[in-house]
Amino acid sequence: MSRPPLWSLLVLVPACTDPADPVVPPDPPDAALRVDAAVDRPPPRDAGPPLPFTIVVLPDTQFYSEAFPDVWKAQIDWILAHREDERIAFVLHEGDIVNFDFDEQWAVASESLHALDGKVPYVLAPGNHDLTWKEGRLGRDADRFNQHFPAADLAALPWPTGSFPPGRMENHYQVLDAPGVRWLVLALEYGPRDAVVAWADEVLGRYPDLPAIVVTHAYLSDIRGRYNRTDQQPFWPCLDRMDLGGCNDGQDLWDKLISHHDNVVFVFSGHVLHPGVGRLTSEHPSGRHTHQMLANYQTCGSLPCNNPETGRATKGGDGFLRLVRVDPALRRAFVETYSPYTKTKMTDERQRFFLDLDGAPLGTTAAFSALPLQPVLPPPRPRRCDGLHVILNGVEATGTAASAQRLRACLDGACESFTIDPTSLACRPARAQSSIGCANDEGVLRLFFFAGLSARQRVTVAAENAAGHAVFAGERMVPARRDGRCWTATATLDAR
Repeated sequence: MSRPPLWSLLVLVPACTDPADPVVPPDPPDAALRVDAAVDRPPPRDAGPPLPFTIVVLPDTQFYSEAFPDVWKAQIDWILAHREDERIAFVLHEGDIVNFDFDEQWAVASESLHALDGKVPYVLAPGNHDLTWKEGRLGRDADRFNQHFPAADLAALPWPTGSFPPGRMENHYQVLDAPGVRWLVLALEYGPRDAVVAWADEVLGRYPDLPAIVVTHAYLSDIRGRYNRTDQQPFWPCLDRMDLGGCNDGQDLWDKLISHHDNVVFVFSGHVLHPGVGRLTSEHPSGRHTHQMLANYQTCGSLPCNNPETGRATKGGDGFLRLVRVDPALRRAFVETYSPYTKTKMTDERQRFFLDLDGAPLGTTAAFSALPLQPVLPPPRPRRCDGLHVILNGVEATGTAASAQRLRACLDGACESFTIDPTSLACRPARAQSSIGCANDEGVLRLFFFAGLSARQRVTVAAENAAGHAVFAGERMVPARRDGRCWTATATLDAR
């Protein structure tokens, strides 16, 4: 027996109601309908065929949180000002909300995004820059992200939600209404663990008749399609992360998760630097299609930013965002790229295009029982020292002719050398037993020192490009604090 179309027009015309009347919002659900509780809501009430609506997609906002809060404000103000005439159903963030996991940057991002509270629903997927660095490597926990956007707030929302593991926000979902439409929106962590993929599979399987969206930070590359283990494109999300409960890149997520659920209409991701755009439409055996889109408008890995094509200075991504206008009646989505900050559009075919959809969205009345999910998490690794974490400001490793190719880092005169791999852009030590660690975090170079630490130490760093020209030189005394048996500190190092 063939499966019925996922989407169909929803036409509910109350007696004595003018079709031109505004949409009447559904009655507030009982508290018992919240997080993972049984859901038996009526579909959204419309006065006619579902109207077109807009999904706003926010690409990486990290530099706005670090240095340009006016760009953040322009984006949020525009969303609030146009939520009615654009019929904005919800806002999605692709991750890298902040550039560095610092309190002051989270304060800027939190103030911006919480301005949407009670006005426009939003779903946030954490990126690698939102995660907490622990023990000299990028961990799995986004601690400050959870502080500013706690799971308790998610649980208090008046529509179905859930998170994994319980009480954490790195992976969560919401069931959200648009005009005549109900959507499942699923946000997944950076390089999702195997247990997260299993959880997401159960969530999607529990809501098979809802059109679904998956948002995750690193999924599609602008080189050779989805991130995959064969190509290991620049900033591959699974580098040095397989022992953290496993790691699944874009191709893994397609093979293990999305290809099994033909109700996934869209996948949104960011992460990739300039030009940072791409799209891929994949067909399921059922004949349905999933549209996968990459958008990230940041033009550099580290401030100051210049557009590599024009040489013009930019404010990170200059406020460009994606507007996905879904027209259920025409079975089509129109995607535009617009900046509320510069009040300009990008109009080439990579930035402005139509997507054919498989049908008009369905408002379902089906009831859903609670998800009987128990988190299956790997045992914690033995704890080691966090050591000294130094972030280099004013230099990037993005594979361009002007970016860093070779690096020399010293702690009180003891030095190690590194090179940037031309394919993966990973920072590789010159010798296997290097006493200093190096990580290329999406163009940002991070150094980690564990041996020879004290209350104060001198850190010296020099970098050159592929032509042998100096692109960075910095030195500073860095204080550290004792944490049990360890000396720990986080510091930035600017060019002299």
